[in-house]
Amino acid sequence: MTGALMATLGGGSGSGGSGTPGAVSWSNVYATSGGATNFETLSGITGAITVAASNSGASQLGYTLNGVNYTYTGAFAWPEGQSLGWYLIGAGAGTVAVTYDGGTALASFTYSITNARSGGFSP
Repeated sequence: MTGALMATLGGGSGSGGSGTPGAVSWSNVYATSGGATNFETLSGITGAITVAASNSGASQLGYTLNGVNYTYTGAFAWPEGQSLGWYLIGAGAGTVAVTYDGGTALASFTYSITNARSGGFSP
């Protein structure tokens, strides 16, 4: 994957939570074949929020929602009380910016993956 990746996440019947999400801060990722951020738990809302992420680099972006890994390819809701972390596979460097409910900034993190060796990182 190269260039920017932009996908709206959420939609479905689980989105549209009420309230303001609590602060989240995903760690930056610096690794050789892939790496992952810390996990954050959604709080401060009732229901779920719609999340969007943009990836300015070439590494493949994925996420772990409540302990299950997914390749970042489409919509998903982040429900209240569930944990979310991000992972990257393959060489590249960039910034992942995460927004919610139509573009309000939530958090961002940077990454640098230096080696795209076959069979490298597994989240």
